[in-house]
Amino acid sequence: LVHENAQSDLRASGLEAHWLSDLIVSHHPAPERHQHKTDLYERRLRCALHHEPGWHRYDWFLGYMLFQQDRMDEATLHLHRAWTSGNPLFPVERLNSAMVLTEIYAQTGKIDIALALVGAVYAEWRKLADDFEVRVNHWLGPWFAMAHAALTAGDQPVRAHRFAR
Repeated sequence: LVHENAQSDLRASGLEAHWLSDLIVSHHPAPERHQHKTDLYERRLRCALHHEPGWHRYDWFLGYMLFQQDRMDEATLHLHRAWTSGNPLFPVERLNSAMVLTEIYAQTGKIDIALALVGAVYAEWRKLADDFEVRVNHWLGPWFAMAHAALTAGDQPVRAHRFAR
C-alpha cells in the first residue's frame, strides 16, 4: 500500500530500528503525474481505511493529502482520528497529525483549541522522544515549542512542516 513503513512492525515485535549512514534514498516525482497519483492514492487510502479502519496511519496520510487540497473539513476529521487514536504503532503519524491540526485551528481563529492541542502534543512528544522514528524526525519537539510561543504571543502565523507530496 501507499507509504508502507517497517517501523510499525518493528514496534509491534518489540524491536528497534537503527540509522544506516551509508544509505541514501532519492525521490524524484514526475510533476506531470501529480494529479493522477493524488487521485490514485486517495482511492487506495479510502479503500484501505474501509478494510482496516483501525490502521490510523492511513488517516494521517489521507488527512494530510486533503489538507494539501484545502479540503479542511475532511482533513480535520482524518487528522483528528489519527491524533486521538493513541495507537502506539504510529507515534510520528499521530504527532504529524496534531501539527497539521494545530495549523488548521490557528488559521481558523480557534487559538484556544490550538494552544490546548499543542500542550497535549508536547507532553506526548516528551513521552515518545526515545522512539527511533521520533528521534529521526528531530524537528518535532522544537516545532511544538515554537508553535506554543507563536500562539501565545499571537504575533506570527503557525505553519505545519510541509511534507513531500
